[in-house]
Amino acid sequence: RGCFHPLIRLSYSLYEEGPEGVADALAYWTVKYDPMFDGADTAEVATRLQSQNVVRCGDILANMKSKYDEHAESGEEAPCSEYSNVSGFMTCPHLRTMAEEVDCPQEKQIEVFGEMLSWAVRLFNVVPSFQTLHAVTGGYALLNLLPHFEEGVVAIKLYWTWFLAVYRLTKCPALGTLECPKRSTSEEREARWEEVR
Repeated sequence: RGCFHPLIRLSYSLYEEGPEGVADALAYWTVKYDPMFDGADTAEVATRLQSQNVVRCGDILANMKSKYDEHAESGEEAPCSEYSNVSGFMTCPHLRTMAEEVDCPQEKQIEVFGEMLSWAVRLFNVVPSFQTLHAVTGGYALLNLLPHFEEGVVAIKLYWTWFLAVYRLTKCPALGTLECPKRSTSEEREARWEEVR
């Protein structure tokens, strides 16, 4: 929450600007960063987030959508309806518990995070907005930084908590599958070029 711009800037500086750029990016982070768990024991939070579970990302999203749709059909308020923004949803104990339960073993962190990013791209395709765009750009920045974190699982689950908050704010849309576009042949590209010339 509140740190995607510093995260993207740090990722860029790490790979493009060298030590001076990284120092500037870290200073910017210090000024702009808004702690997600205000007043919480960060060591306790990290320990909890490191616990291993067996729930997959897609199953968590499917469960959220199912519950949201059930409440919408019955006319009842969906879980976490008392919140109206991402910051509020991130404080929802129910949502945070679901985020913490995602399966993220040490040896599969990059694979799991890659799956999270694929869901972020799908959400942006369905609901294009600045927040869903940040889910993609901030996620890829975090992917670049993961090898430099001692406890990558903590960063991954914090990202997933934020993503679930964005997903809930967008009313749990159906995300379907991400289709890869068919590559055009050289003949098709040449025909298009002749058309636009």
